[in-house]
Amino acid sequence: MLEIGRQDRPALYDLAVTRPEPLVPRDRVVTVVERTGPDGAPVVGLTDEEIERVLAEVASREPESIAVSLLFAYAGEDHERRLCETLERLGVPVTRSSALLAEFREFERASTCVLNAAVEPVMRRYLSNLAERLPDATITVMTSSGGTAGIAHAAAAPVHTLLSGPAAGVVAAGAVARSAGFDDAIAFDMGGTSTDVCLIRGGVPEVSTASQIGGLPFRTPAVGIHSVGAGGGSIA
Repeated sequence: MLEIGRQDRPALYDLAVTRPEPLVPRDRVVTVVERTGPDGAPVVGLTDEEIERVLAEVASREPESIAVSLLFAYAGEDHERRLCETLERLGVPVTRSSALLAEFREFERASTCVLNAAVEPVMRRYLSNLAERLPDATITVMTSSGGTAGIAHAAAAPVHTLLSGPAAGVVAAGAVARSAGFDDAIAFDMGGTSTDVCLIRGGVPEVSTASQIGGLPFRTPAVGIHSVGAGGGSIA
C-alpha cells in the first residue's frame, strides 16, 4: 500500500516521472493476520500466538523505530493497542496509527504513521539532550500548524513538527503585517533551495490537514504553504 499510494501520477504528462521511494522498503514490512471491520468490530481475531509471531519477525529486523497501522484501526483500536503493547518490549519507539491519527483513508494514515516513526528516534535524542542541558528551562517546540507544543508531545509525535520551520516564518510574517496595519498579506520566504509562499487572511494563515513532504502525504494540521524550487541557491 505504501508503494501504490493513490495511484495518482505526480506529473500527468511526464513520461519519465518517478515516484518517491517509500520510507519502509517492502522487505521491512510485517503483515498481521487479523481484521477489524469498518464498524470497529473484529472480523478476524488477533490471537496471542499471532502477536508473538509478529514480535519475533519484527525483532529479527532490528528496527530503530516501529510504525503500526492496521485496517480500520481508526474505528476499533483494540488490535493495534494489544500489538503495540507487546512490541514495546523491544525497547524502541512504537507509533500507533489509531493514537496518532484516528481517521479514515488507509494510505494517508499509514504514511503519517510511518513518517512519525522515521523521525521519532532522532527527535527523541535531540530533545532529550536539549532538556538535559537546560534542566531548569521551559522548552516549547514549534508545530507545523503555527502553534507550539511541549517537549514530551513533540518527542512522541514529531510528525506535527515536519513543516515547523516554514510555519514559524509565516507566523512571524503575519505578526509583522498586523503591526503594520495589514490583516491580509502574503508571506514570502526565500531560502537556499525553495521559496515558500502562504496566504494570510484576516490576520490568520491558512491551515491545511492534507500536506506532503518529499511527495509523502501526512494528515496532521499544517500551515498551507506552497513551495517552489526557486530559492537563491537553486536559481544560482
